[in-house]
Amino acid sequence: MKYFLIMCMALGLTMTGCKGEKEKAPTPAPVVQTEAEVDAVIVEDEVTVVEEVVVDDSVTTAEVVSSLEAVVDEPVVEADSMTGEVDAAADKAAADKAAADKAAADKAAVDKAAADKAAADKAAADKAAADKAAADKAAADKAAADMAAADKAAADKAAADKAAADKAAADKAAADKAAADKAAADKAAASAGNATAGAGKIGKCKACHSFDAGGSHKVGPNLFAVYGKKAGKAAGYNYGSDLKGASFIWDEKALSLWVCDSKSAIKSLTGNSGAKTKMTKQSKCGVDAQDIAAYLKTLK
Repeated sequence: MKYFLIMCMALGLTMTGCKGEKEKAPTPAPVVQTEAEVDAVIVEDEVTVVEEVVVDDSVTTAEVVSSLEAVVDEPVVEADSMTGEVDAAADKAAADKAAADKAAADKAAVDKAAADKAAADKAAADKAAADKAAADKAAADKAAADMAAADKAAADKAAADKAAADKAAADKAAADKAAADKAAADKAAASAGNATAGAGKIGKCKACHSFDAGGSHKVGPNLFAVYGKKAGKAAGYNYGSDLKGASFIWDEKALSLWVCDSKSAIKSLTGNSGAKTKMTKQSKCGVDAQDIAAYLKTLK
């Protein structure tokens, strides 16, 4: 559009110049313009150029056209310059935004790494604390178990020591009683029993024992030739464990103690306070015991 206007104005000026040379027409009145007729950016410059060309008869059409083109190009140059500045500003803004975005991303990565490390450190610290607590509990449990075991061992030893002491005391008591019984038997032996009298005192004994040679065992063993034999060894008879394991000899003392109180005699004769016998207490003591022992001595 601008170039079209320029060409029209140039053509008009050329024609006006030619007419001036022929008619020497008076100088035309100044051109009146409005914003609606031409572009606001070049109106004043274009009018000025037209006025100068009309006044100066020596200006050629080519020069006018060149001048008008220069006037029209100035806003174009300025527009291009402004466009470059806008583009540069846009590029700088984009670069600044990219740099800011990268800085924000870098900071977010650093913050995440720090948070991850803090979480890992806390997890490690928590595990270490839990492991230490578990180890402390295990150590405490072991210490408690060791102490309980030591207490039990001490209690067991105390019980064993007491049992041993009780047994030693019982054994001593049995030995003391055996010694007393021996003294009593020795005293009885010194006075020697009456065998004939003793034969009449074994009536109750015959209920459980036989007294003849080759006699069979009854509730108790056959007593023929028992004198001088080791206790608990009669062939074919099933003795209790304590009497079977005894080692004393059936002499007058042992026989006298036995017919008086067999339950007590087995303890003193064996030296075992816990020894037992199936034979019931006969209570043939003193002279009666001596007489029966004297009678048994004759069975051989």
